[in-house]
Amino acid sequence: MLIRRLVPVAALATVALAVKVKASGVKGSTIRKAGAAAALRTEATSTTESAVAQSSADAATLTVGSTVIDLGAMTSQTTISCTYGPAGARFSFSSRSSVSSLKINGRPVTMKSGPMEVKLAGGGSLMLNHSKTSALGVTQHAVMLHAAGADVVIGESATAISKAAGNPYRP
Repeated sequence: MLIRRLVPVAALATVALAVKVKASGVKGSTIRKAGAAAALRTEATSTTESAVAQSSADAATLTVGSTVIDLGAMTSQTTISCTYGPAGARFSFSSRSSVSSLKINGRPVTMKSGPMEVKLAGGGSLMLNHSKTSALGVTQHAVMLHAAGADVVIGESATAISKAAGNPYRP
């Protein structure tokens, strides 16, 4: 099982000429739980492993040209669970993220509970609570900005199945 998390540096940085990012309280972690054996039948057992990747930021400000985007606390988490047994392997993915608040140029934006896209004046878009699942894994973004030739992600977590030779389930 492969666990990956990407978390931006908590500092002021110019990503592209017109995009600036400032984030505070940025954290991330990965946890792997291995080997909970359970009897399926008297002659067979299975083993379940799981992994969790998570990231968070206390707050962030994105400046795109003259547009200022203020984001409250953000979290992102992905989980993979794999059960290996005599009949083969089964796996499942889950993900979730949240953004506590959003203001654009000082005006509060009403938040939805699921994925949300906000079109920005002058072009570009801000995607909140966006996930992408493939046959091998899941990636969750709390915030993803596409603007001015730059892509900025804050609060990304990802888990995936490893293709390594020692993995009992190798796609």
